[in-house]
Amino acid sequence: MNRIWFAIFVLLVLGIAAGFLSKTNPTNALVVNLPPVWDYAADVFFVDDVFTLNLNSAFYDPDGDSLAFSIHADENIVAGISGNELVAKLNSDSGEVLVSASDGISSVEHRIVLKKKK
Repeated sequence: MNRIWFAIFVLLVLGIAAGFLSKTNPTNALVVNLPPVWDYAADVFFVDDVFTLNLNSAFYDPDGDSLAFSIHADENIVAGISGNELVAKLNSDSGEVLVSASDGISSVEHRIVLKKKK
């Protein structure tokens, strides 16, 4: 009888330990984070003076996570982020901006090209 109780105890402890060590949520489904996705029709934009792009419209997160953005512009562009908008001004005929979107776990980068209208 003691062996049966010991076996039940060991199985119970192993079951509890497996629950704490697993990489699943309470429903036992594997938790997967999908990265943000660029979802804009264009990669090249023709601009007159100042270019603005709502980054929440340009990217989306399949999981519905909120996104944070950062940018890196080449030497031909002065650019920044105001709220969730990319604001850029060309100093020459064309330039590139690398835009990063992060959901806190995954991030993606997308390169856009700005060209002056002729």
